[in-house]
Amino acid sequence: MKTRWQDMVRRFASITLCFGMVFGNMQVSAIAQDSTPIDLTTENTGEDAANEQTTATTDAGDENASSETSNASKTAETEETEKADTTDTETEDKEQADTKTTYDYEDGAVKVTATLSDASAIPDDAEFVVTPVTNHSNGYNYQAYMDALNANAEKEHSEKNTLLYDIAFYHEDENKKRVEVQPADGAVTINVSFKNAQLADAIKAKDDADVQVKHLPLTPSVKESVDSTAQATAISAHDVQVENVAANASIGNEALTFSLNSFSVVAVTKTGETLDPVAANGFNLETVLGAGNNYGVIANTYSQDGDTETNLMVGSYASNALDQVHLLTMPMRVGMITSVVLFLEHHCVSNCHQIIFI
Repeated sequence: MKTRWQDMVRRFASITLCFGMVFGNMQVSAIAQDSTPIDLTTENTGEDAANEQTTATTDAGDENASSETSNASKTAETEETEKADTTDTETEDKEQADTKTTYDYEDGAVKVTATLSDASAIPDDAEFVVTPVTNHSNGYNYQAYMDALNANAEKEHSEKNTLLYDIAFYHEDENKKRVEVQPADGAVTINVSFKNAQLADAIKAKDDADVQVKHLPLTPSVKESVDSTAQATAISAHDVQVENVAANASIGNEALTFSLNSFSVVAVTKTGETLDPVAANGFNLETVLGAGNNYGVIANTYSQDGDTETNLMVGSYASNALDQVHLLTMPMRVGMITSVVLFLEHHCVSNCHQIIFI
């Protein structure tokens, strides 16, 4: 009985021990499964978070750096584009400045058109101005131009038969100063329309061929000393050159056309007097001379030194001889004899002694 009881106790103890061992292993396994993963997960999570934060920071830095680089690149591209646009604009402006060939000026007296043969000869924004030059003009030296015209002229130029105009182009230089500019190349055709019958009335031209144009440029040294022709006031005729200019005029239309390569004062004048068409076509010397046809000297005043062998028709006769003058003449017609005693020679033909006082 006792042995049986003891045997039961041992079995129970064995079962209990086994159960305890199994339960303990299960608890250790549970603890190992529950705690170790938690710690690892936490650590990994922290590391991952740190890595993610570092990665995010790095990525953000990279993005910022990339953004700054991109912005700098865009700014540089923008600046280059703006420079290119500016250059293109300047180039376009320059190209546009070379396209204008016609310039106009008009006031109450004239309408003038200048046509360039070379579009680049004058800046596109130049101002075309035509100024009448008279004895009362501001600036200029009217008398110097008139004296230059008359220096070697066959007839006298005056305000009664000559018009002066300053034809000029003006442009602002790099200092914003208004200066006169000359065509860089090529000829410029000038067409003038006169509104007040200046050709017929002012210069009294009767025919198209009567109209003459003369260019009056200043000498190079004078040009270099002034910004415009109007400023050249301290000049004389020696500072003005006179150039004949081929021109086509129409009295009926009061129009004038000519060409120049440079610009200064221009004179529109009348050529020398022409014979009346009737007299020229039916010219007869005897008719023109009339009563003086048989006289060798016809004059208002005649002054003689020594002998003469011709007949005279004069209004006033005089001699520089000290005492007497011998006249070997045919009939004389004299209005008045002064300063001499006349002796008529007797060895001439008939009517030798006939002196007719007129």
